[in-house]
Amino acid sequence: MDWEDWLNSEESQKILRKCAHKIMRKIQTSSLVYLFSNELDSTDEIVSELWLYLKSHAKLWDSKKLLLLLENGERCLILWIVNKFILHLQDKMRSHELSPEAYFYLRLRRVLSSHDGISTAGFRGKTFYCCNNSLPYSPENTYIPEQSDFSSFGFPEDISQENIFDKESIITVAKHFWYEVAKKVSRPVWIPLRNLKDYIKTFIVIPTNIALEEVSNSLKETLKNDDWHTNYILTEKELTIGLTGVNIRSLAETCAIHLDEKEREVLVRLNIEKQTLETVAKAMGYSRASAVAYIRNKAFRKIKEFCIAESLLSPPDLDQEILDEFIENLFDVCKKSF
Repeated sequence: MDWEDWLNSEESQKILRKCAHKIMRKIQTSSLVYLFSNELDSTDEIVSELWLYLKSHAKLWDSKKLLLLLENGERCLILWIVNKFILHLQDKMRSHELSPEAYFYLRLRRVLSSHDGISTAGFRGKTFYCCNNSLPYSPENTYIPEQSDFSSFGFPEDISQENIFDKESIITVAKHFWYEVAKKVSRPVWIPLRNLKDYIKTFIVIPTNIALEEVSNSLKETLKNDDWHTNYILTEKELTIGLTGVNIRSLAETCAIHLDEKEREVLVRLNIEKQTLETVAKAMGYSRASAVAYIRNKAFRKIKEFCIAESLLSPPDLDQEILDEFIENLFDVCKKSF
């Protein structure tokens, strides 16, 4: 049996669905969430993308590898496929393959989160917005439209494909959609940002092909023209962060989730409090300093694996200043966690 035969079997669909569950958890707990959580936000979508990925590589992979994996059990096959697909997503992120929809979603989130008259909140990996700043976020105040066709909501006449990326256009459309939903349910609510994106797509076709260089240049001009903050000066670092949607503190908090309590404590004692391995070992009840060194190395491996998925935190396009700030924030998050 080769890979193509296996992909056409009933067994493969069961395996791919199990892989999809693991992949979704990995996306939500890594920096991959910044680009892929809204493209791959359901098991069915991941299964579909996973099948296409495996299909495109089926002729390149040795059938002996498949047989060996099958012989070693389902778990080995699942782990191998998950690892391959996560590396594939990391490569996409590292090479900046940003889909138009992902870019548009990031643009919506940036604009709305910087506008004084609109509140945004994150909950379970999704972003919500509200045009009533006095309404606190809570699941009870959230409304998720069941319909996928928003044509009955109408659309601002002066908004088109040519200006939909502009700050004022996004704010105008976001407010129009919010008030239409609030009127329908007879109360102010928090709405998922994804529904706003779907609403806009009902009336405007987002380009299917967009080069990152064009996106970057376009966004640079937009950033300059938008004047997001008073006296906001775009340094090279700030511009880079703006283009990639990176929030360093959020990245640090996401990375810290991967570290257990002992690993966080060791990092703080060694790197913030500047204690020696021997001192840390004694304080934590270990008889040998090598035990602390093992925990430290294990923590650094996890941090390194996390950074691989984030282009600015690893070669070839490593930004040392951003990496230093990330590490500083990571240590601070660890210190405040115990």
